[in-house]
Amino acid sequence: MGKILAKFRELQGTPIKFPFQNLPDVCKLKIFSYLGLIDKGLAAQVCHEWNLWLQSPSIWMNIDLTQLPLHSKRLRFHRCTAKCHAEHHVKISKFLLYLGRIRPLVMWISISLEITGTKDDWLDLIQLLFSSVHLNELRVASLIWKATMAKPLWSGNFKWSLVDLQGTEYTMRRRQRHFAKFFEMFVQAAPRLEHLTLPFDWSLRSIRSLIHLKNIQSLTLDKFFDFQVLDQIMLDMILQSLQLLRHLVIEIWTPSGSGLIGYQIHSNSLLYLDISQCRGLFLSQVGLQNIRILKVSRHEWKGPLELKGDIDTACLHQVLSAGAPHLQQLNDHFLEVHWREHIYEKLDRVLRAVCSCRAHKQITAVT
Repeated sequence: MGKILAKFRELQGTPIKFPFQNLPDVCKLKIFSYLGLIDKGLAAQVCHEWNLWLQSPSIWMNIDLTQLPLHSKRLRFHRCTAKCHAEHHVKISKFLLYLGRIRPLVMWISISLEITGTKDDWLDLIQLLFSSVHLNELRVASLIWKATMAKPLWSGNFKWSLVDLQGTEYTMRRRQRHFAKFFEMFVQAAPRLEHLTLPFDWSLRSIRSLIHLKNIQSLTLDKFFDFQVLDQIMLDMILQSLQLLRHLVIEIWTPSGSGLIGYQIHSNSLLYLDISQCRGLFLSQVGLQNIRILKVSRHEWKGPLELKGDIDTACLHQVLSAGAPHLQQLNDHFLEVHWREHIYEKLDRVLRAVCSCRAHKQITAVT
């Protein structure tokens, strides 16, 4: 026993070396897989062997294009110019082509690249990437196609004219058509998707594509058009078709004006619903038997869409009492057990802030 303890004490004072090159191949790949996008690029420049390891498809199961910076200069007072954006465009283009050659099995992807239908468009490269890599096992996707994250707002030859203003709507419609085509292709390539975030155009073509994602559990639909007509049938198609949906976030601005529309939301699978960023979306009825958390707010229209006259809407408390029996949290407030039978003081303060019915709005105005 004494010899063993002596040997142990001797080893304690000896620095242990752990040569990376002696690790099994599977361990090397596992270590490389934990690196971020930039670190993988730097590691690939260390030596020829590491460069070959970084070309393994299993390294690129998670792809986050938003990690690529606009510039590579680490200067404190560096000011980006249009040249920086042009170089960034080339950098991402080469990286997408690189991934296309590797053909990885992608499980998670996040992009922020603009689809415009113009010469500055990313649509062709994105479609080339999605047709090259394997997306049949993709589980999580964030597709921010409205704008390129690193794209500057400046323009050296910027001029504003009435023609530009008149063409804005046409440009938005053109972008929407390109998105609908792109999204249709994406859904066919990634049928097992479970979590999706993207700006949504609410066109019939896009809705028909969306409802093919039968495995969707978490869905975030951000605003695309500033003012979007939302038909009740559109909501029903999504909620009735996606029966595994647990988490839903919607941002939509629908100008209902004096013909205020009350919407109905029915789903037996939803546990979480967030419509707090919506404008013009008022709940008239819900059938949310398993909902646990609801996020809602009251955004008043201003300007030409401001509601005139005293328009009454359904009381949020009555709507939720009848259709959300298992609700546990309203915004940040945890509901008491008897919330359906009695409006206690804390709940009343929450309703004054979020409910659009005549009674709660008048109380808010008086106080």
